[in-house]
Amino acid sequence: MRHRCASVLVVVAVAVSLTGAAVVSASLQRAHVAGSLAADLDRIGTTAARLHQQQDRLALGAEVAPDEVMGLNRELSDELAEVTPEVGDLDPALQALLRTSAAPVVAPSSPGDPGVRSTEEFRGALDAAKARARSEADAAFRRAQVLLWVMTVVVLAIVLVLGVRVNGLVRVAVRRPSRTADGHLWARVAHDDELLLVYHADLRGLRYVSPSIERVLGFPLADFAIDPDPRRFLVEEDLQAWNDAVAATTSEPGGHRRVTVRARRLDGSELHLEADVTNLLDEPGVAGVAINARDISSRVHLEADLAHQATHDALTGLTNRLQFTHEVNAVLADTEDHAEVAIVLLDLDGFKEINDSLGHGAGDDVLVTVAARLATLSRRRDCVARLGGDEFAVLLVGDHAEAVAQRIVEALAEPIELVEGPVTVGASAGVVVADAGSTVASLLRDADAAMYDAKRRGRNRVSVFEPAMHDELVERMQLRSELDAAIASEAFTLVYQPKLGLEDGSVEGFEALIRWPRRDGSVTAPNDFIPIAERTGQIVPIGSWVLRTAVAQLAAWQRQLPDGASLTMAINVSTRQLSAPGFVDEVRRVLVGNRVEPTAVTLEITETALIGDTDEAVAVLSALRGLGVRIAVDDYGSGHASIAYLRRLPVDVLKIDRSFVAALDERTDEAEGYLRSITELARTLRLDTVAEGIEHEHQLDQLRALGCSSGQGFHLARPLSPEAAERFLSGRRRLDAA
Repeated sequence: MRHRCASVLVVVAVAVSLTGAAVVSASLQRAHVAGSLAADLDRIGTTAARLHQQQDRLALGAEVAPDEVMGLNRELSDELAEVTPEVGDLDPALQALLRTSAAPVVAPSSPGDPGVRSTEEFRGALDAAKARARSEADAAFRRAQVLLWVMTVVVLAIVLVLGVRVNGLVRVAVRRPSRTADGHLWARVAHDDELLLVYHADLRGLRYVSPSIERVLGFPLADFAIDPDPRRFLVEEDLQAWNDAVAATTSEPGGHRRVTVRARRLDGSELHLEADVTNLLDEPGVAGVAINARDISSRVHLEADLAHQATHDALTGLTNRLQFTHEVNAVLADTEDHAEVAIVLLDLDGFKEINDSLGHGAGDDVLVTVAARLATLSRRRDCVARLGGDEFAVLLVGDHAEAVAQRIVEALAEPIELVEGPVTVGASAGVVVADAGSTVASLLRDADAAMYDAKRRGRNRVSVFEPAMHDELVERMQLRSELDAAIASEAFTLVYQPKLGLEDGSVEGFEALIRWPRRDGSVTAPNDFIPIAERTGQIVPIGSWVLRTAVAQLAAWQRQLPDGASLTMAINVSTRQLSAPGFVDEVRRVLVGNRVEPTAVTLEITETALIGDTDEAVAVLSALRGLGVRIAVDDYGSGHASIAYLRRLPVDVLKIDRSFVAALDERTDEAEGYLRSITELARTLRLDTVAEGIEHEHQLDQLRALGCSSGQGFHLARPLSPEAAERFLSGRRRLDAA
């Protein structure tokens, strides 16, 4: 619109100039005619004077012939006709005045003509005509001057008004789409947020810039049109890409390039532009290089977010496993001495208990805190990742990997403040140093072997990988594979360790303990495969098999053996099994199916698995007690549960950890004091006590003196096969080990 108005104003200015010039020219011409006429009138006056003199002479002589008078008349008429051709160019009033004024001087030209009139009358009329002619000339000249000044002022005003705009607008004007022929296209060009720039062939000036330049970049339209240098709005690092695309397009007729660049608005904020550069130099009505650019900042930011999500852990913000693998590969490729590359693999100790007891929200808070500490301890070239769950990894570049790992373990051992209160988690760390043939897979495998060794040696420590650990790892992997087959074929057996009353030695019942016979004839103890089954989740089907088998064995003894009705069975339940959906219903079905009284079954759950007293754990334990089964806290003393905590748990039995019983061998007051406090606590809470690991007579005597009601251990009876247990119950009491 502005360009069209500019064109119209230019045309008007030219028209005004031409019209003014014509008016001035006409006025000046009229002034010239009037001036010439005044001069001619002077000549007429001279001629009239001569005629007057002749008339005076003629009047003296009557004898003068009429023919002479008539000749003089014709002479005067011819002279008048000669000097007055311009009379027709004057206005009609002046023409009439001159013609009527000149008539009296004319002598009779034919018979009957009145002849000459008063010469004085003619002179008066002639003077009036001369004055009128001169006045008309002066007026015409003054009008010409006024019109000339008006025209000059109008033209100067137009130039001044358009001066600021015309330079840029005329330069950027291109043939726009017709409003009537293509109104939709015009509306889009005028109001769309897509930029349209049309450069001249020399790429120095613009033929057109769309009004959206003000909305997208904030630059005033006229200001940008005057100075369209890309350096005004492009980020310096992307300027070369822009110039390359434009130059490449210009070099090939009809060429097209697409380039993505960063730009800065007039206010300094940054955005991303996607520009299509097209060579339209040969296109009629354009004759330039057209650049269509659009703001794609939202898309770029979305793509960046998606890329970040694909390579980073959503909870902690650390690198994820996929990106960690990429980083390790890159470092191995760029580092000549692989001995400077090391991986520390970390697994949190006790995290599952916190997650299960305090809830997943508290567990997430722990993971976020651990991630923050790891990020703080890492160096510039290090990469910290969360591989999944509570497993983290750190890529170290440089020496002293073991020392760095030790600092990490010490830092993670510091208490973590949660809304629920402070908690402490440790970390077991495995360190592996790369060698010439290392790959990401081999490094993670060896780091896992070292980390497992750290857990096996007591947790919250650092182990450096050694080749022997790889053999152990292979064995564990093989063990896991074989576990799947054993679960499918139920290739396990149970042995039963008697639980005796410490006062009279009576058999109160048994604790079911699992064993895994191997194909080579060896038997794998629980400590060698249960931790693996816990980590892999295989413990759930294994625990289900133990529950079914032990309750069925109890039912058989109760029906077949004398006094068997009073026997009880203690069955260990893992934390995973306890939280598995449908576990309470499973226990109910097993009891009903074997027609066993629920009070004859005690489910033993480790103290560490119960710490935190979550609503979920309490609900499950309460539901189990609702069935009638008894709940025992196994290994009590290892988890340091408080009295207030125990009072809230729906439990019936405290099983004293064997480490407290073994401490009685030291025969110290401290060891005896610990046991006394536990037995007194049990009495206060009205809980039964069972001491584990009784291996010597003096231990039995002290436990009796402290009031412990029941016990089990090698000194009383070893774990027995079902057949050996039956013989033991029949009174032969042969301590045949299973």
